[in-house]
Amino acid sequence: MTSAPTMLYPPRPFHIPEKEISEDDIDTNLRSYNEITGYHIDSTDGRLGQVNDIIIDEEDLQIVYAIIDTSSWMPWSKQVIIPVSRLQKISYVKREVSIDLHSDTIKSAPEYEGIIELNVEQENVLDDYYKNAGSK
Repeated sequence: MTSAPTMLYPPRPFHIPEKEISEDDIDTNLRSYNEITGYHIDSTDGRLGQVNDIIIDEEDLQIVYAIIDTSSWMPWSKQVIIPVSRLQKISYVKREVSIDLHSDTIKSAPEYEGIIELNVEQENVLDDYYKNAGSK
């Protein structure tokens, strides 16, 4: 009499229910830069890209600009710099950043070309652009 070969089945994954959390349950005092990289950008009229990088003032150790990659928003795509003063809310639960700018403002914004250090003249151009652009 031959015995049937022994068959081993992989164990079934044990399902652990995820705890539902709200923004109020999250301690947002300190976050890693890696936490917000890739977060979607929600403008006043829809999503238009994602956070690609940040620029920090080395003297004050403050985040001053967010670099937004618009490649997921076709037909045009580029990277733009948005002052952090234009960021309204960061939702860690939804993984998105709300900004108080219209998509046309982002579309017309000066392109970020991988500048290592922003000089005063470049910052003045950005400041003037966003002051005059406002939100629509």
